[in-house]
Amino acid sequence: MSPTRLYSEIGKLLYAIAAADQHITNPEKQQLHAFIQRYLGNVKQLDQFDTPVSYYLEIEFEFLEEELVSPEDAIQSFVDYVEEHYSAIDLKQIEMIREMAWEIANSFKEINQKENKMIKRMEEAFSHIKNKHIQQLTHHENH
Repeated sequence: MSPTRLYSEIGKLLYAIAAADQHITNPEKQQLHAFIQRYLGNVKQLDQFDTPVSYYLEIEFEFLEEELVSPEDAIQSFVDYVEEHYSAIDLKQIEMIREMAWEIANSFKEINQKENKMIKRMEEAFSHIKNKHIQQLTHHENH
């Protein structure tokens, strides 16, 4: 699985949370840029064009904002990706993504109901991943 796709999907998740209330604030955008530096600044993997794969998060976020994509479509894409490619996402990545999502939700005032709905969808998708990993470990141990 391409790491560029993972970062694009993370961009969709963060966009869905930021745009849940139909308005992306400057603090949310600033938080996004800070995330990329803090969480992904040490990612050295490049795509075929020598672009750091972590930039795909920001590229996707900005594209979705420019195209006025619905937050629901963005979160659904993320959830579908997680459910299809659960084995490509490890527990360390899940924690990083969760931290980023919660921080963007908290970056402007309190978490509202719409943002909370997006967070809940993310948590359900991650619960799915954890259950799949546990099932695989249990299956492997029993054979």
